[in-house]
Amino acid sequence: MNNAMRKGHETRAIANAIISVGIAENIDITMMKCVKLAYLAHGWTLALTGLPLSREPVLAGQYGPIFKSLFKALPMRGSTKLCRQILREDGSRAASDFSSTELAIIKRVVLTYGPRNTQDINQILQSEEGPWHRSVSRGAGIEQIDENEIKLFFSGDRREECQRISRSKIKCLKI
Repeated sequence: MNNAMRKGHETRAIANAIISVGIAENIDITMMKCVKLAYLAHGWTLALTGLPLSREPVLAGQYGPIFKSLFKALPMRGSTKLCRQILREDGSRAASDFSSTELAIIKRVVLTYGPRNTQDINQILQSEEGPWHRSVSRGAGIEQIDENEIKLFFSGDRREECQRISRSKIKCLKI
């Protein structure tokens, strides 16, 4: 998808929504978990609405899918708990006008995956049939992950796998 044609939100604003839900629900959000939850929210939004949550493309990083600007904006220690909003380079707060559907998806992602450890989340993100693994397998280094592959990955069977992996009574992303 051409960046000029992309709709969606700034990744820092997505991260801030994730952090806000985490604080409100008493769920610890670390730097590493925030990056993963942003990708999950983006994938589920693509699958459920057909539209991207982020205006930035997803890259196949060394250890999983990333949004480059978010990865750079967060503290480099993956276990650092995020307790406050992420600011832009100019010091302003990154916020966005999320739709009620987008907010519901972000909240459900945080409630479903947020309590899990990063290894459990990685089982989903690094799945052999997933878009990150396919991109890394091509051996081209860090490359953009195709949005259609992400959308397909989060459609259909993924809902059942989400339930199995989360092992919780929370219904997986029914909005």
